[in-house]
Amino acid sequence: MNKLLLLVAVLALHGCDRNCAEEKQIPPAAPAPVTVIALPAAPAVSGKWTGRWESSTHKGHGGGGLICNAKETAPGEWSAVFTAEFGKVKDYPMTLKGKSEGDKVVFGGEIDLGKEDGGVFTWTGRATATEFTGEYSGGGDKGTFKMARTEK
Repeated sequence: MNKLLLLVAVLALHGCDRNCAEEKQIPPAAPAPVTVIALPAAPAVSGKWTGRWESSTHKGHGGGGLICNAKETAPGEWSAVFTAEFGKVKDYPMTLKGKSEGDKVVFGGEIDLGKEDGGVFTWTGRATATEFTGEYSGGGDKGTFKMARTEK
């Protein structure tokens, strides 16, 4: 019995000679490196844009002035007034709905300009930090528009 107590005492003082998990402190693994990808910020659409529209259906029509004043009213939504020249200058208020896609905001919609101005038009557009471009179709016409930012 004394030999057994002596053996236990020696082992207690000496520690664990084998691969003892309690004895060995295994340092935690280093965290895996994190790669941060910076996505381009969507441009601010609010502000004043000026440019022109061009008909592809009626050659020679277009080139008239086009102004857009936009103000963000909610995420992905802007209140805008387009001022277009086609024999006369007229304001067309509308709501723009768009979504961010990388470094641009993409829009699409439909607007009824009234019978006098060609009825229902559909359109798509893209706004970057410096340019607002798009296509339209309706009232027997289709074409493009291109505007540049004039002020934020």
